[in-house]
Amino acid sequence: MAFLNNNKYRDIRDASKNGNEKAQIILQQLRGGAAQADLDRLVEEFYGAPVIPQTIEETSTDNDFGTQIAESEPIVEPGNADVLDFDLEAILDGEMEGLIDENELEDLAFGDFLKNKARDGLRARKGSAYFKAYDPIGRGSYMAGKINGYKQKFDGRLKDIDRRFNDTNKALGLYLQHANETLDDNVELDMSQASKAYDDFTTDEGTMSSFGRHWDENDNGVVVAKIKELIATYGKQNVIAALNTLNSDNESYRSYMNNQVDSEVSRYSKSIENLLK
Repeated sequence: MAFLNNNKYRDIRDASKNGNEKAQIILQQLRGGAAQADLDRLVEEFYGAPVIPQTIEETSTDNDFGTQIAESEPIVEPGNADVLDFDLEAILDGEMEGLIDENELEDLAFGDFLKNKARDGLRARKGSAYFKAYDPIGRGSYMAGKINGYKQKFDGRLKDIDRRFNDTNKALGLYLQHANETLDDNVELDMSQASKAYDDFTTDEGTMSSFGRHWDENDNGVVVAKIKELIATYGKQNVIAALNTLNSDNESYRSYMNNQVDSEVSRYSKSIENLLK
């Protein structure tokens, strides 16, 4: 079994990462289980000077553990080379991409820290027991009015959510109409192909910047051209399936945005109820 001592292996590995073809061939041969003589020859060519072949000296032992390696330095065998040759950090960076959020921590001035301290102290002093001194019926009326007023603050936002949903829904209807009115092809529905068509559509920045703007002739033309391209690549039925998925996404988007408002109103309501109810 061919081997390299660690010093030579590090030299060759570093050269391979820098694009040295000879070094890359050596590592390839090492992983492939090349003969020691062949590996020595490649190493000699890499260094440009003769190298003393590395040998494994068999020595007798008092046990049945077989051979020992007559080499002062540790060796790298093919089984380990596969691991050492890969840049594990780069591989894991790729695998982990998009899985963990990195939050930006908001900077806080010392003056703002003191204001927050005063605010938190005030909240600690004025708990539910503090407000029990006030008339329960009056507290209830006040609480209902505050909750209703806070909810009304989001009326404009809710209208905007519905408007965006309706615009996108109408645009998708027109896009689906265009896709349905193209000539049928012989490509059958395949969910893996539909998924690729969906990804191709949604990751195209030019298409998505024009998406939904059905009233603009130029933007509409950009999206229609992309749909034609996708049909030619993935087939009519698979593109229609991708557009239907976007319809579902639009419903989910509206629900998500509405739930944000509902959750905030609920948070506010519970906070004031904990003090006044």
